Amino acid sequence: MCTLSFIPHLNGYGVGMNRDELRSRPCALAPRYFECNVVTAVYPSETVGGTWIAVNAYGQLFALVNWYSADAGTVEAKQRSRVTRFSCRRHDSRLT
Repeated sequence: MCTLSFIPHLNGYGVGMNRDELRSRPCALAPRYFECNVVTAVYPSETVGGTWIAVNAYGQLFALVNWYSADAGTVEAKQRSRVTRFSCRRHDSRLT
């Protein structure tokens, strides 16, 4: 089960998230900075691409938790993992 912890502070927030308890899953790649449509974001990556958590330079956090209906290598799983990366490209709070 994925767990997301969110702790608000006066000037932002703290966050922690475990990926999941599936021990057979390959180790994730360490977080790196990326440019997404001129918005800087930082996130760890799956070895097959995509991520489950990302934050952009505006402090907007995006996370996906527990989707067991798709195997890691399927098109469904790859598209699911793009949701977080796509979301971090936005610089306003109106996700349309």
